[in-house]
Amino acid sequence: VYEKSCYEMMEYSEIIGHYTLMGGNTIYSYGILPRAMGVEGQPGVLLLNEVDRANEGLLTSMNEVLCGRPLTLDGNGGEIIKPEKGFRFCATGNTNLLGGDQHIYTSAKRHDLSFSDRLWKAKVMYPDAETEKGILQNILPGLPETNIDLMIRIANNIRDLFMGTKDEGPELEITM
Repeated sequence: VYEKSCYEMMEYSEIIGHYTLMGGNTIYSYGILPRAMGVEGQPGVLLLNEVDRANEGLLTSMNEVLCGRPLTLDGNGGEIIKPEKGFRFCATGNTNLLGGDQHIYTSAKRHDLSFSDRLWKAKVMYPDAETEKGILQNILPGLPETNIDLMIRIANNIRDLFMGTKDEGPELEITM
């Protein structure tokens, strides 16, 4: 997995690559996209976290690759990198690429359909109480069941207040 967290001022060269000075020589250093595509012989998953924080142009520049086409590295003499078997792209975000809402995800950007239509989306919610209980029992063995049940009840109350799932709307600006 080739992972990178996105942010507003993230540069294209961080994803694609750039020239760097090593041992007195100028060499091209591949970014995470070509490496994930398999340019160094180890294709894998490119995971961009908080993708809705990235500049719209940066993401749009990846459209051809997301359609399975080769990547052309203009900055490296026009090198063409074909995606190897095993290359995948995944991203995480909180806004479905629609920008921040309710002043919660204020740095999230709205992205156009030319990028988001190339993705399969899955909404991941908090686990149900039984699943969460199993998780807590695995990571906190020996903790009394009544404590675990109380932890889950408190967490769900906070989540409800944050997400506004009650009739009165959101009452908390942050979760814990």
